[in-house]
Amino acid sequence: MPAEVSLPRTDAATPSAPVKRAWLLRLAIIIAAAWWVALVALALFTANPVVVSRAQIAASDAVVTAKISHDKIDTVTVERVWTGDVPEAEITVVNLRNAPLSQKDGLYILPLMKLGGDYRLTMLPRQEAPPIIYPATPDALDQLRHLVRETHPEPRK
Repeated sequence: MPAEVSLPRTDAATPSAPVKRAWLLRLAIIIAAAWWVALVALALFTANPVVVSRAQIAASDAVVTAKISHDKIDTVTVERVWTGDVPEAEITVVNLRNAPLSQKDGLYILPLMKLGGDYRLTMLPRQEAPPIIYPATPDALDQLRHLVRETHPEPRK
């Protein structure tokens, strides 16, 4: 008489191996998707932050927030003087056309040096890159506020 073969007992309450694997696969897919979403969110909200140069602000005769219009490429309208003696009016910035603009028209932070009756954007020693200006974002303005206090201690009204 042939030997009897006994099969392992399975209870209905215990999931089988394929069901366990499917559940683990779903969990892994959910975790991977959540990780991917988190990385995309970080890239969107923290990419290319504006960092205002302390050395450039310290070397400047004046720092202003000004509106730049592409209609008048070398002329800006000063909206706020952070430090220095600059009129809150239209001024000429002779090397502004060399600075890369992140948007066509807008409000920018301009570190300036006096050049006769006009101004030029502050360039640091051995700087070979074009002059640097900063979009007047809330974060950049907050950095500027702290840098002006550190590098130009005279009070500004």
